[in-house]
Amino acid sequence: METAMTGGRNQVTTGIGMMCAGVVCLCLNDAIAKTLTADYSPIQILFLRNLIALPIAVLIALKMGGRSALISHRPAAHLLRGVLWLCAATLFFTGLSLLGLAEATALIFVMPVFVTALSALVLREQVGWRRWTQCSWDFWAFWWLSVRVQALSRQHRSSQSQRLSSMPR
Repeated sequence: METAMTGGRNQVTTGIGMMCAGVVCLCLNDAIAKTLTADYSPIQILFLRNLIALPIAVLIALKMGGRSALISHRPAAHLLRGVLWLCAATLFFTGLSLLGLAEATALIFVMPVFVTALSALVLREQVGWRRWTQCSWDFWAFWWLSVRVQALSRQHRSSQSQRLSSMPR
């Protein structure tokens, strides 16, 4: 199979298009989940999403690799990954119920900082000073942005409550 490095320009363009489409799908998923959190708990949302996705995933796996694609050679690693994913998704959907979609999405942009730190600490990968510098800058920018968003949000709520209190009854 040809990789993007050896493949042509068309393959790279297709890959970029697929990544963009995937990001759009994730954004739509998050927006729908945000609306669902008004009526359902995060656990219910996860259960129903996975119940719907399971038969689709099984069909794709069977189509791509047959029955052997459904057999795990490292069940403990898959179990740990599943538990971590369940925790992450539950916490994410709970966060969505407590925050606005824009604020929750902004928090996702700090993920490269954690991935870099964990790749160095857990996987023992070499992380150079340039990457640590970029992560430090990203974390500082995220912190600054979150402080600004909170200040603007407080200011908006304050002006809204002042308008409401000044309205004649």
